[in-house]
Amino acid sequence: MNVIFCFPSLSEENIKYVASSFEELGLKIEAMVSVYDDIVKIKKVLPSMITYCSADYNHPWAWDFDLEYFTYQQVKGHLHDWNYPFDKELYDMLIKPKYSEIMPIIDRYEPFEGGFLECETRLIYEFSFANFILKTHKPNYLICLNEPHNPLDFLLFELAKYYKIKVMIVRTALFRHLSSVSSDVYAPILDQNLNKNIHTYQLESNLAEGERMHERTRNLIAEIIDKEKNYVPDYLVKLGETIRKREIFKEFITSKMAWKRLLYFGLNTPFGLIFKYRLLKNYINSTMRLDTNGKHPIIFFPLHYQPEQTTMPRGGEFSNQIRVIKMLSDALPDNGIIIVKEHPFTFTPIGRMNKNFRPVTYYSWLSRIPKVVLVSLNTSSSYLQNISDYTCTITGSAGLEAMIKGKKVIVFGAASYLNGPNVYKIDSVDGLKKLFSMEVVENADDQERVIKYIESFSQFCYHSNEDFSDNLDRDLRDRHFIRTLLSAIKFEIKTNQ
Repeated sequence: MNVIFCFPSLSEENIKYVASSFEELGLKIEAMVSVYDDIVKIKKVLPSMITYCSADYNHPWAWDFDLEYFTYQQVKGHLHDWNYPFDKELYDMLIKPKYSEIMPIIDRYEPFEGGFLECETRLIYEFSFANFILKTHKPNYLICLNEPHNPLDFLLFELAKYYKIKVMIVRTALFRHLSSVSSDVYAPILDQNLNKNIHTYQLESNLAEGERMHERTRNLIAEIIDKEKNYVPDYLVKLGETIRKREIFKEFITSKMAWKRLLYFGLNTPFGLIFKYRLLKNYINSTMRLDTNGKHPIIFFPLHYQPEQTTMPRGGEFSNQIRVIKMLSDALPDNGIIIVKEHPFTFTPIGRMNKNFRPVTYYSWLSRIPKVVLVSLNTSSSYLQNISDYTCTITGSAGLEAMIKGKKVIVFGAASYLNGPNVYKIDSVDGLKKLFSMEVVENADDQERVIKYIESFSQFCYHSNEDFSDNLDRDLRDRHFIRTLLSAIKFEIKTNQ
């Protein structure tokens, strides 16, 4: 069985682990698709492996060939020269209808300039490149260690479906310690009857015999529904403080290239700390005192951090959150209110914020929308969920937390908890108006339904006891994803024998 294997980034140890595990299972990796830095790692541990790069457009390697591990001939035709054909008819059929969801994925990668024309050029380039890879290798499977979120991975996924190549994608499922495998990034894991969706792969379960739910999952549910606690996910707790002026000066002082960083952060400000600090001040100046007296319905909309998988690609056509909030505003009655709170990661020193996804006018646009109130970052999200009639999100974990609390949830994208109790997926203003006109009451058995849903969901997940809530500890989480994938492959092989 021939495989194209895609991954965003792996350590050398995990690359070797994947290669040896696949070989033991009788899988032949025809090629690996990753980013530039990882091609260096692959070539060090698997010198004969064919490798392809997703274009990181701001990386000097994308345009220059002064590489430690490559000669010009090794990268010619794969990085710089555009010598594979562009199939316009296929492009028009597959890509044009999905422009609004694909263009933001293209826009995730630098340089952040050039606007629509440059993004379209990148899209055409990546499309012809992806088509070249699949036609060259003719794989039986396209296997993705993570949900496709860079242009090349995503276009390989779209083209594989067209060519009827089997697809296996590891997906984060409900909580960070759970993951599942699916053939479609948009498909729910469970159907409406809480059975396995046709796109979901069965795994060799690692739950203890007779267990319906992992102990770690039960503990998280208890934390979320505890009204005495203000639940904050572990990964948010570890983000650190909101950016302050002292962080900017610290960056300059501690850097060995202080003058270059001064130029980068001072003059070229779309990505740096000065830009983020200015953005934070704009947000603070846009916040208002929250008054919900006489307001109904009350909508809580916690903004997604961008760029991330939760909106690109999971959001589909709804990656633009301002568009969604405007739809909510148009659907609400006059006494409705939308409480908007920014994602805390946006203003931390480690957040990769840039002008493409939070331009300096972002909060001004939000403030212009009727019924919208931006609230302080210090306002408890649990409190806002509790006082709201609906938590609304594209695909975010805030919706899952609200569902577990028995609250009503509106999602616009491919949230992992689709088909959960009191979760409504809506894609139009008319659909929202219809929902707001209904008197949806909370049922006494809502908590029982939530537990049943999560128990059913857990049967199609791989579970981890390890703590990889720290975003910087990637190796543990990558190893968990690899084990999830191997579990699905083993079951697939056993079933097909």
